[in-house]
Order: sequence, then structure tokens, then C-alpha cells
Amino acid sequence: MLAIRGNIAIARKFPWSKYRIAVDVGTAQGDLITQVALANPHMEGIGYDLPPVEPVFEDYIAANGLSNRVKFAPGSFLNQPLPKADVVMMGHILHDWNLELANHPSLIWILAMTASHNGFLGQQVSEGNLVAQPV
Repeated sequence: MLAIRGNIAIARKFPWSKYRIAVDVGTAQGDLITQVALANPHMEGIGYDLPPVEPVFEDYIAANGLSNRVKFAPGSFLNQPLPKADVVMMGHILHDWNLELANHPSLIWILAMTASHNGFLGQQVSEGNLVAQPV
């Protein structure tokens, strides 16, 4: 199930005017980066996920008319550098990790410092529990 309401809220409430490129780590279908790009025409986006996800992502991006501004980058954040971006987003990718591991400060710091000195990281690890770290 897509978390469209939460993605729309992020797309509308975060101060996107300060930034130009966002990467959605663990993008899956790509709705988060889609909502950001739809709500912020100046933004370019990168969906970052494992290679098998690419066809589903590309279809969703094309269906939303964003193929010229949103691209897919294959990879794994566990062992590869993240694509360069102004903002790093991370949501619903730690769903099978325990709360202690998902909230580990080293994980958040490593991901943030790999790709960006701006933006935020967010991860909903359980209903009503959103971990967000400004970087």
C-alpha cells in the first residue's frame, strides 16, 4: 500500500525551495519522490533502490509525467554510496528491522553524510512513530 497522504504532506510542508535535487533511498514504486516532484516543479529526483525495482519505478514515474526530472539509480545503501543530492529521504525501508536498529544514530548519520549536508531523513518504523533527523 502506498503511503500517499504522508508523501503529499512531506512534498508540501518541507522547505523545498532551498534545494534542487532529492534522493529517495529505498524508493520502491517511487511515490515519495513523485509527490515531491509534482508539488515542486523546480526539483529533480532520484529513486535509489535495488535493480529489480527499476521497471516498476520507471512505469510509475512515466505515468506521472516525470521522466524528464526523476531518474532511477540502482544500488544498495548497505554497501554502496548514495547518489549525490541536496536532500536524502528514507521512508518505510526499515520495516523489517527492530526499533533499536532502525533508530541507531550511526545508521542515520552514515546515510546523511554519504549524500548530503542538507535536508532530512525520515523513517516511520511503526504506526505513529516517525524518526526524522535534520542534517
